[in-house]
Amino acid sequence: MSVHYKFKSIKDKHTVIFDGLHISVADLKKAIMQQRKIGKSSDLDLQITNPQTGEVYDSDTTLIPKNTSVEVARVPVTGNHKKSWYVA
Repeated sequence: MSVHYKFKSIKDKHTVIFDGLHISVADLKKAIMQQRKIGKSSDLDLQITNPQTGEVYDSDTTLIPKNTSVEVARVPVTGNHKKSWYVA
């Protein structure tokens, strides 16, 4: 199964392939960072949005169904919280 994504600033679309009927927002972010070789920056997060509804997936535990298209934006981490990315 797969989820299709596109960065707001880039025209090209990309795909994350996974097993199962859905993927969590956290797993999708990790997969995108690994595919795009963004790195393990602790002051950066990815904002995942449904472009059809405008809904921003705020919770990393939200499940995104297979064959969904999402829009991705790089955003700074707010406050004193640093993001910890574990990309294998």
